Amino acid sequence: MEALQGIGQPILLLGGGKGARAMIETLWEEEQVCIVGVADPNPDAPGFRLAQERGIPTFSDALEALKACKPCIAVNLTGLSSISEAAVAELGAERVLGGEEARLIWLMIDKLKQAKRELERSQAEMQAILHAAVDGIIVIRSSGEIVLFNAAAEGLFGYAAEEVLGRNVCMLMPEAERKQHAEYIHRYLRTGKSHIIGREAREVTALRKNGESFPLELSVNRLDLDDGLYFVGVVRDISARKQAEEKIRQLAHYDALTGLPNRSLFFERLSQAMAQARRYGHQLGLLFIDLDGFKPINDKHGHDIGDLVLKEVARRFRQCVRESDTVARIGGDEFVVLLPELEGLEGARSVANKLLQALAEPVQAKDVSCSLGCSIGVALFPDHGRDVDQLVKQADLAMYEAKRAGKNKVRIADEDGL
Repeated sequence: MEALQGIGQPILLLGGGKGARAMIETLWEEEQVCIVGVADPNPDAPGFRLAQERGIPTFSDALEALKACKPCIAVNLTGLSSISEAAVAELGAERVLGGEEARLIWLMIDKLKQAKRELERSQAEMQAILHAAVDGIIVIRSSGEIVLFNAAAEGLFGYAAEEVLGRNVCMLMPEAERKQHAEYIHRYLRTGKSHIIGREAREVTALRKNGESFPLELSVNRLDLDDGLYFVGVVRDISARKQAEEKIRQLAHYDALTGLPNRSLFFERLSQAMAQARRYGHQLGLLFIDLDGFKPINDKHGHDIGDLVLKEVARRFRQCVRESDTVARIGGDEFVVLLPELEGLEGARSVANKLLQALAEPVQAKDVSCSLGCSIGVALFPDHGRDVDQLVKQADLAMYEAKRAGKNKVRIADEDGL
């Protein structure tokens, strides 16, 4: 046994049976071991045949093998004392393993071979599971080097595994986020504190091979192995979910016909704008608009023409306001305009007059020329109302005053209405 401890030298196997085959299979790739020969009078012995397949010298006579292969360590796997005696005479007792020692070595190597097979089987099963997973799985070293990239990850990012293995995971991130990622990992390795690793999945932006960015759901856990620290990331493309969420948001907050904010979103924005105006001492304008002459167009030409008219009115109204303003449709032919950070009543009046002018030209809907106008009521915060309900009521009343005055007019809310 002591001789085997410092092997780093050639080994001669005396006996070409199952023990020899197990030793060749197990030690074949070990750099510090070189099997220089297999001796057996039976050319059909399994170890003998394997030696021939792998180019290891084979001998039918043990004494011939001992002379040809010395200096070496001889392992007598035959169980014959005469073979051990011949080996001792040729090499010296310290370089011969036989009897119980050789049997013990054979058993150890056979167990090692079985363990190796089991490990390889487990690794193959794990690889199969990883590559069959629906979610992308990416494993990186603490340095950022990618060491595993499963089939689902290949599909998500458009890279074959061999294109990313050994490269830094930052290649899968948009340029703008790479520095932040590197700083985060450095801080985590230094402090052990994390708001990502070991926490719930979070949304991040990733980068495909073709340069397209897309949203990912990412969860990360640490993996401590004997050879160092690793991070395991599980990733899922949530593009379809984000699109569905956006569609739901559109349906919930935007008018399906005109694409303008609907009543729900308008009142949400009005509340927010009033809170900002109250905090910073700004004025805010609210315009209530009711179309004049729309009902006869709808009744005479039908809803298809009416819908085209409403879409064109919405388009023209949007062109009359700033990007920070909101034009919304809150009813059949009712529109509202929110003017945050308004500079006085004249600013609101100027926008109202633009809206009137926007409808001066007839609307062409297919082959029908439609003439219409609008009545506009204007109310200011805080002058005409100090809360949402009060301001809306004042703008609505002013709009009806405009209609009573002959339509296609602008009226300002009465401060006495407060």
